[in-house]
Amino acid sequence: MLIKIRNATLQMFVGCTLVVSLSSCSTLSKSGSTQVAGAGLVADNGQPTEGDLSDTGSDLEALPLEVNKNVLQWIDYFQGRGRPHMERYLQRSTRYMPIMKKILKENGLPEDLIYIALIESGFSSTAHSSASAVGYWQFIKGTGKAYNLRIDSYMDERRDFVRSTQAAADYFKGLYNLFGAWYLAIASYNVGENRVKSLVMKNHTRDFWKLARENRLPDETSNYVPKFLAARLIAKDPEKYGFTEIEYMPPLSFAEVEFNSSIDIRKLASAMNLEYDDLRDLNPSYKRGVAFHKAGKLMLRVPAGMETAAIAGASAATAGDSRVYVADEDYSYYRVRRGDTIATIAKKFNSSQSQIRDLNKLGRGATLVAGRRLRVPGEQVGGLERSKKKSVKPQKEEPEVQVAKRDPQNQARNERQLPSKTRLPKMNKMRQFSKTASVTPKYHVVRRGESLTEIARRYGMPIKKLAQANSLNRKTKVVVGAKLSIPGT
Repeated sequence: MLIKIRNATLQMFVGCTLVVSLSSCSTLSKSGSTQVAGAGLVADNGQPTEGDLSDTGSDLEALPLEVNKNVLQWIDYFQGRGRPHMERYLQRSTRYMPIMKKILKENGLPEDLIYIALIESGFSSTAHSSASAVGYWQFIKGTGKAYNLRIDSYMDERRDFVRSTQAAADYFKGLYNLFGAWYLAIASYNVGENRVKSLVMKNHTRDFWKLARENRLPDETSNYVPKFLAARLIAKDPEKYGFTEIEYMPPLSFAEVEFNSSIDIRKLASAMNLEYDDLRDLNPSYKRGVAFHKAGKLMLRVPAGMETAAIAGASAATAGDSRVYVADEDYSYYRVRRGDTIATIAKKFNSSQSQIRDLNKLGRGATLVAGRRLRVPGEQVGGLERSKKKSVKPQKEEPEVQVAKRDPQNQARNERQLPSKTRLPKMNKMRQFSKTASVTPKYHVVRRGESLTEIARRYGMPIKKLAQANSLNRKTKVVVGAKLSIPGT
């Protein structure tokens, strides 16, 4: 194992590509670092001391491990006040690790990225934050849809352990290709890639620890990487850190069965002589416990060895019309206009008259008055007014171990209790990709002597528009070789 002793010498950013791929950058200096071959640095008690595997960004599969003061403080937290939470997370982890690690590996990613899910959700499909991030990997709706997760009135694939892990893998590959350094990629998962990209360009460094020490990053993000590294160390060797009495859950074992009609999962569980939760846990993305058969195949997971029982129970588990299963939390509001009828509104929102009446408790003879607000299924469309749902009131959060020279005890906070009984950081709301994430934009590689003003003039746009598209300000001095996205192209 190759260990690097970290001192105060800083990595310097020297003209790297910053929008599509920083990984091609090969001019980072790491002077002042001492390379030592041998075993990892450990204290007398067998736990690590300060030292690291450098974040070189040279290998997609190599996830560096740095142990410093901040990581050790998070280890202390998880061994102390945070112990009940870590015990619960570890208990659930073995249920999902085999399949999640397999997905990460198939995508050429480090399997240890799975510990992001540990600190994000504690491996709970029902975890959600005050910023409306949901599921194992805590995607908000926009980012989830950008990574092909279905999120609508009937299904939320952010809660699916397979689909959401694939989405997380795609996201991490993009982040790593952008920055070429895992610590920055992980920080971006917390606070958003545009924020981190802007800080890298403004400070001319790809050194996460330098950005954290100098308070360039939000406190939440400065703590996110050391928190992840601490959780990773503990989860990979729990007994070494005193977690010796964990009752681990068995790994999921399932098969997929195809159905040719909509299925009520509760009825199917009954027909198979299973507990509802046992079948529900294998198919957590379906809302109201109903899987609707539309175009294509309907595939449900059932416990391994029970495929025949599932097929036999299908006839007793056929679900009714999908309109009666609309999830209350997935509606928007529409303001009635002159000439609107229930029929025209239903058609506009790809719904049915019965569904519109059910959502608004309207009788068959009800008349609509212009200006009235009606609930309509699905997410907001066009100029619709967004649903005013009750927000989850955030409660006290985990203590933040400050990277800057501050008294950690003065920064202590309690963890935020979520309905799923798991703790989540509150910065997830910043994780959404820009709306152009799925569009292939045009780029300009900065040449010697060019400025933002000159580049904006070349493409016939205001400098403000160009700067905003790249999370910069108008006075930022762009680096030679940087790749700027050109909006509107």
